[in-house]
Amino acid sequence: MSEVSIGPNLNQSREEIWSEWAKEKSPDEIGKMLASKEKEAEIDPLSKLLNRRGLNRNIEIFQNIHERESVPISFLYFDIDNFKDANDEWGHEAGDQVIIFISQVMKDASRASDILARTGGDEFVAMLPYTDEIQADNLKKRMIGLMEISLNEMEEGDLLAEMGLSLSIGNSTTGIDEDLNFALNRADKEMYKVKKNSKNG
Repeated sequence: MSEVSIGPNLNQSREEIWSEWAKEKSPDEIGKMLASKEKEAEIDPLSKLLNRRGLNRNIEIFQNIHERESVPISFLYFDIDNFKDANDEWGHEAGDQVIIFISQVMKDASRASDILARTGGDEFVAMLPYTDEIQADNLKKRMIGLMEISLNEMEEGDLLAEMGLSLSIGNSTTGIDEDLNFALNRADKEMYKVKKNSKNG
């Protein structure tokens, strides 16, 4: 009686396993799977926003559009104030809830064309194509306003409401033929200025 093999052969290399799997798939199925994996690699698993890799890919795309059409592109650079202290006091699970909450606020306040990313532990970026400085500032105010309304509507004793959340947000708009990464770095520097002078600004 011959043995039946169940599951992958642990002695096989990744290439061999892939080759066996691919033999039974059509080119269309393989293409869809690769596209799905590529997309997954650009998503931050906690916030469900783009990660830095996904943001960088969009920056490359819109750099070409910016140079070709001279369209304004703005950036909002977010930082959650005192996030490390909140993590230390309330625990990492509470910190995760803060990340999820801020991500949802960004989604709810943004437009379909906006590109949202979590670039670090408590740092986020909103890339705003076809958006000038005034429009970017209005969107920043809308996000802060929505966050404050959401916190005020929470029931008494809700942990997020108790934590006293606030954001520091820097914004920047591209100049003509400017590299988008320069504008992003400028928004980052503006965020630190805001952090020194105020909260939720």
